[in-house]
Amino acid sequence: MNLMSWAVVGVVASVIAVGSAARGVEISPAESAARRTLLARLADMAIVEDDVVADAAIAELRAAGPAGLAALLALLPAIEQENAALETLASTVVPEPRLRRAIDAVAAQRDAYASRLYWYTDIGTASSVAAETNRPILVLHLLGQLSEDLSCANSRFFRQVLYSDPRISRLLCEKFVLFWYTTRPAPKLTIDFGDGRQLVRTITGNSLHYVLDSQGRLIDTLPGMYEPVRFLESLERAAELARRSVDLEAGTRHEALAEYHRLEIDRLTEELAEAIARLEGEEAKTAGHVLLARTVSTADEAVQDSTWWEQLAAADPTVVELHPASEQFLRRQLLQAGLANRLAMTKAITESPLLRAIAGFTRTLHADTLRNELVMHRMLHDWLLASAPANFSELVNFNERVYSELFLAPLSDPWAGLHDPAAYTALEENGMVPYAE
Repeated sequence: MNLMSWAVVGVVASVIAVGSAARGVEISPAESAARRTLLARLADMAIVEDDVVADAAIAELRAAGPAGLAALLALLPAIEQENAALETLASTVVPEPRLRRAIDAVAAQRDAYASRLYWYTDIGTASSVAAETNRPILVLHLLGQLSEDLSCANSRFFRQVLYSDPRISRLLCEKFVLFWYTTRPAPKLTIDFGDGRQLVRTITGNSLHYVLDSQGRLIDTLPGMYEPVRFLESLERAAELARRSVDLEAGTRHEALAEYHRLEIDRLTEELAEAIARLEGEEAKTAGHVLLARTVSTADEAVQDSTWWEQLAAADPTVVELHPASEQFLRRQLLQAGLANRLAMTKAITESPLLRAIAGFTRTLHADTLRNELVMHRMLHDWLLASAPANFSELVNFNERVYSELFLAPLSDPWAGLHDPAAYTALEENGMVPYAE
């Protein structure tokens, strides 16, 4: 072990000596100041060129919880800190690679420099922190891992559009304990053009946010992608109920949750009816009630008609706007992808494809939000009105049901719905390669 590695050991020992911040253990102001100083030293070590030293420091910062992430975020450029404080363009400056790597590793989230969120990946630790801080838990179930670039599409959009929004980030940081759980790897598709060029994409997959109270009992479920304001409002409603109901006597708590789900069912039913009336005329208003009354599966033809949902969204007067921080994040990724002409001579030539891409994305986002909220979320309220998981083991089983009956993509299917046994491909074994031994 080199001298720098011994230095990490020394800092870690000192951090342990002044107490653990990962669990919210009460410590004196002097101990708190000493700990911040020591975590700052670890943050400096986490970005050195020596990977052994950096990895050791990163591991200790990860173990320190949100305080470890805060120590790394303090290394972001001054302009980044200023913008974050003003809640404007929190993701304006991309950290240099080693700092970005360290932030992502400690946060357990890709592009965490933009979200500043710390995610637990162990439900036992997350539950302990929730109980000690009396905060609800936000559980993200996804395909793949939130810390990798190619997690499922929904989770990537969460990072880019939701978690990068300072309004949402602040709510998640201050009001929730965050935990993500992978249901299975995200299926990936690689198209090789034979000359060195490749297109790599994920295909299929969906994600959900579950709001649990501080004792791990399910309060509400948000299926798939949401536009930011809807997501924020839904989280605030669920978090308020989680805090208000956690200490109620069992019978009273059951009634409070049942009333919440009944009111949400009524609200969403009426909203869909109004949306249909805007599109098809007042005489069609009852169609929304009829649709929800007869929709027992998301395989319903009306639910699957994406063109109809796009038309419904186009008739909706609601304007979907991304927060400037999120839009800046999308702009940077689009530019890196080469969408804008890098050789453009004028700003207008560069801006035009960017604006078209963002506008197209927000239209799709609005249609997805309406379908997810007005049908899928409505169905989930029905399920939760009948019975809600009371612990994480039951939530895992509930999640299996959601993927099977709501997303129509059973997790038990090893081919994730991508293999049709009846289809002829003229390939040996239909192009299927079994599990590696």
